Amino acid sequence: MELSAEMVRKITDRILPEIKEWQSRPLNPVYPFVFMDCIHYKVREDGRLLSRAAYIFLGITADGFKDILSITVGANETSKFWLGMLNDLKKFSSDFKSVYNAPNEAAALSELEKSKEKWGRMYPYAVSSWENNRDDVSSFFRFSDEKMIYTSTIQL
Repeated sequence: MELSAEMVRKITDRILPEIKEWQSRPLNPVYPFVFMDCIHYKVREDGRLLSRAAYIFLGITADGFKDILSITVGANETSKFWLGMLNDLKKFSSDFKSVYNAPNEAAALSELEKSKEKWGRMYPYAVSSWENNRDDVSSFFRFSDEKMIYTSTIQL
């Protein structure tokens, strides 16, 4: 099938808002199963037909529904690319744990800023979700402070 550059632009312009909405949708807090796969497809670039790879993370919800968690396009499928993606997720989760392990809300916001500087471009939803739900999350830190006071009282 041949499409003109103008037709591709029109199609892209029509679906771009839906793509942005999909990228910023909330994810479930837990996916009992996550599958990683790659789909290969052909593209025409500079008059040549090239193979590309779309790396896909597919999560299965606790209710058994499939949810595409991520799609990343690469030149071709390699173990090095998969390792890089998994290492990024490992480094991201490690850095973001510092937000939740902070002793109080002020420290958590400071840790969030550090995580945002490092990971905000790659994982914008994770950061914006925390920022958009700050009132809900801040109650966690109030509980932690109360727990600390209660624990200190018992130890006396």
